[in-house]
Amino acid sequence: MSKYSGYMDKVAKFDLTTGKLEDYPWSDKEKELYLGGKAMAAKILYDHLTGKEEALSEENVIVISTGPLTGTGAPSSGRFNISAISAKTGTVASANCGGTFGYYLKRAGYDALVLTGKCPEHSWLEIYNDTFTLRNADNEDVWGKRPADAEQQMRDLLDRDYGCRVKCGIVGIGTAGEELGENAGVFSRDRAEGSSGIGAVFGWKNLKAVAVSGNKHVVVSNAKKTTAWNKKWVSYLREHPITGEQLPKLGALSIVGTPALTDGGNTAPAAETAKGCLSCPIKCVHAVEINDDESNVPEKEPLALLCGDELSGFPAFLDNLGMRIDGGSPKAKADLSMLMEDLFEAIEATGQCPFTGYAIFPAVLFTDPKSPITVSFNKKVAKLGPVLSILNKHPGLLFFPLSVFHHDREMKFAVGMKMNLGKYLRCGERGYALERYMTTLFAAQTENDGETTEVEAKDGADKLKKAYFAVRGWSKDGVPSEGALKKLGIMKGNQ
Repeated sequence: MSKYSGYMDKVAKFDLTTGKLEDYPWSDKEKELYLGGKAMAAKILYDHLTGKEEALSEENVIVISTGPLTGTGAPSSGRFNISAISAKTGTVASANCGGTFGYYLKRAGYDALVLTGKCPEHSWLEIYNDTFTLRNADNEDVWGKRPADAEQQMRDLLDRDYGCRVKCGIVGIGTAGEELGENAGVFSRDRAEGSSGIGAVFGWKNLKAVAVSGNKHVVVSNAKKTTAWNKKWVSYLREHPITGEQLPKLGALSIVGTPALTDGGNTAPAAETAKGCLSCPIKCVHAVEINDDESNVPEKEPLALLCGDELSGFPAFLDNLGMRIDGGSPKAKADLSMLMEDLFEAIEATGQCPFTGYAIFPAVLFTDPKSPITVSFNKKVAKLGPVLSILNKHPGLLFFPLSVFHHDREMKFAVGMKMNLGKYLRCGERGYALERYMTTLFAAQTENDGETTEVEAKDGADKLKKAYFAVRGWSKDGVPSEGALKKLGIMKGNQ
């Protein structure tokens, strides 16, 4: 039994070929090292894969994982992650998604779902607590439908079978995934996990969707303190200019720094509806009516792919505020990118939206450019490069609580895990390095086969990336060594 709350303390491993269900071991030590989400999925793939497997094969593993805060009522904690070898790149891909699937996976009693093998026929997987049932997607008129229609069909079938309205979470693919389209994504209601190519993996495995429900409950460590802290944190997010104004009004794409949003943010098109994920007060999803059908405005991931490298995304965010780090030197920007990426990686690993991380910047920096705090910050920010470098190398220096960083107290009250900003950064670095290692492992195999991958094309030898790889302690080609993984406490097998 785990000493930590928030977790369901159970990971399901299900073989789609044989229908065999077994518990996958996930220790308290691994919870401390990886938390959950994408970092957890990276560790599971690390233990399963060698770098020789192909995306469209029975050896490919799909991992759907939640975080310890999923289902606790923490702000913006309705996130889950999907990871597998991508049909698009041939390397490991992952995507963080909103919606309700993560919540209902925990209601079924699981922190994560590990899917192996291949369904013998077109199928969809129904999960209710410990009962896993593969149902025929052709006979039940689910295969061949677009995601929304297929989901509604499955909900109708479940309501019919149980004689009541069944509350459940569903992830599934459309016809693009069925046809093995390399850009096919996986969808959960009106939320998408992006164009990572994992939808084609579902399609090759003859898996149309997974529908999950249950009657288990997430137990928190201290219910009274958790409720009080959630209330305080929600108020803080609603009052902050980024999470309370910019994101709700302009949507997720405003963070990327597109031309339309860098001139005061007043030129963005008005959205008819602002929506949020489960337990999210930010509501950064904007929906518009197109041909009498509601469609969501693109979010940060696809916009980042269109508008530029995410490596420079956060420095661009500061640039838009009139701030600079060491005159924009590659090393300083690389240090800043590493720090913020590690922070966001850890926040996602807990099951929360990374946008909550933007609120660690005091509101006064955005609302009053002439205040003493803002003026002082702008003067000193240009000299922060060496400080950021030290913090990246020694995150344990950030052992004290910060009033603007609410995440550590949430983990303490809800999960019973002692955290601070330094531990968050180290957990994020661990997950980021491990996923990168797995990606380059498959990229190297693809290179040996005489092909060129998108990952290799993206990782060109420009100055910023050279500086970034050096800051990370990776090779000049951006590959973390096994020695570097060991220094982060990463090792094969159950820990």
